[in-house]
Amino acid sequence: MKTLTNLVILFSLLALPVELWAFENLPDNGNMPDVVHLRKDCASTNPDLKNCADNMLDMLNWVWDVRIPSASSPLIIDIGPGEFDSFVCAGASDTNRKGWVTVRGSGQRITTITGKPGGVFAPENNDLVGVEANFCTNLTFEDLTIAALDYGIAWTGGGTSTWSNVEVAAADDTRHQNIGWYENSCEGEKQGVHYWFGSRITAHQDGTNRANYLSCAETWFYGGEIAVIVSGDYFGSAVPVQLFNDGPHLGSMRMFGSALRVVVPNGNTAPLAKVTGVLLRPEGTQFHMHGGIISIDASGSTQSFNVSGIEVRNGSAHTPDTAFSVKAAGGGGNAKRVNLVGPAVTNFGANVQSPYLWPAGSTPPSAASAKSGDDQFVENDCSVGGNCNNGGNETHLMISNPAKCGTTDPWFDTQVDQCRAVNTP
Repeated sequence: MKTLTNLVILFSLLALPVELWAFENLPDNGNMPDVVHLRKDCASTNPDLKNCADNMLDMLNWVWDVRIPSASSPLIIDIGPGEFDSFVCAGASDTNRKGWVTVRGSGQRITTITGKPGGVFAPENNDLVGVEANFCTNLTFEDLTIAALDYGIAWTGGGTSTWSNVEVAAADDTRHQNIGWYENSCEGEKQGVHYWFGSRITAHQDGTNRANYLSCAETWFYGGEIAVIVSGDYFGSAVPVQLFNDGPHLGSMRMFGSALRVVVPNGNTAPLAKVTGVLLRPEGTQFHMHGGIISIDASGSTQSFNVSGIEVRNGSAHTPDTAFSVKAAGGGGNAKRVNLVGPAVTNFGANVQSPYLWPAGSTPPSAASAKSGDDQFVENDCSVGGNCNNGGNETHLMISNPAKCGTTDPWFDTQVDQCRAVNTP
């Protein structure tokens, strides 16, 4: 009898509608979960998953209006595969911030947060933004792709953020801005601080644009890439990183073991307005890079325009142990490793420190590429007396010194203590 009773009870449970125990909506009160789930269809595709929403709008309404995360009660949003609408966080002020949320995807290009026409959070000015944050802090994004037509990420009002294994992809569309990170309003009392790990920010540009990573905050970037891929006949500026000031805050970036790239496709027929890896505009902005490469390749273009690895306008650049590959436009123009447009910083106790040793060879680098005192070159066809125009087989270390040797052939031969252009037999 006992066995029969147990079988009857088990059969009764199995016969109950699945909805009674298989799926719970996000709770309105009581004990709130620390981890919630965002899926394309909670009930049918994940029958054992509780605390689940099937669209970003419902999820964010619950997060900011019901759950209300805080420093003492943070929240994790676990997102499954698929494409989801924009993530928006909007606080009121420095003293009334929102945040303390980790958004954890299922992998790059498996989980995508996207700003697109018709999205529930498309701003009234028609800017299409993947992640939008205003007076927010302690936001973390992991293992996902952020895509948008205008701004992959638009951040204002300071605060902190962390990005790990994130791909930010600004779309290829002439009608829109195509900017990966846009932060031109740092009016908060505290400067924004952002950390990136193993991530990639790419803009495919064929409209008019300023930079891919535009910031007045403090950024730390580890083991990733910021790139501009020029598409079609593009007349704007191709700048992976631009740092500037807004309000009381000056943009700064520190990169470690990473890459900055600009790629102009073969056959490009448009003269670009500005091509540079890093643009430092006002006095006090700072760019530091240790390891990695700044690669600017415009050699496939049929037009003439100048390119540079770093353009400094009153800012400060510090790039020891960093490789450079700067190739001018195929149609003509200069290629400069470091382009000094304004005076180096003096009242901030910094200046341009970018030592670089070019590969050994028989032909010196372009004079336009050489920065006085920082650029060195080993020439391997010198004579004992210092004739380095196929004069012998000795190796001589040259240091750029245009003040002493002139701008046409600015190299000073340290072996014989004279300018290379003297060509002593």
